[in-house]
Amino acid sequence: RQATASAKALLELECTPGTAFSVRLDEGRQGGRRMVDPTRGAFLHYDIFRDAAASRRWGSGNAEAVSGVAPEGGRVALSAYGLVIIEKASAGAYSD
Repeated sequence: RQATASAKALLELECTPGTAFSVRLDEGRQGGRRMVDPTRGAFLHYDIFRDAAASRRWGSGNAEAVSGVAPEGGRVALSAYGLVIIEKASAGAYSD
């Protein structure tokens, strides 16, 4: 069984009220949604989801985008849920 670690982040958008929006997330600088520790060349794999249950991936395709229409006032708050899959990780400073 693989261990995991999770986190939640809030993204805030400022849009013109009534404007359609769509937010897509790419695969990251390392490709394939993985973080690297440059001193060791070690990787940690992660993914980003639209829900806390980690069942709806947030990606770059139309089906994986978060879309809607900006409400009156224009402020849109979106939650992103990250999940790191810890395989044989060593301590380090990982980033993507």
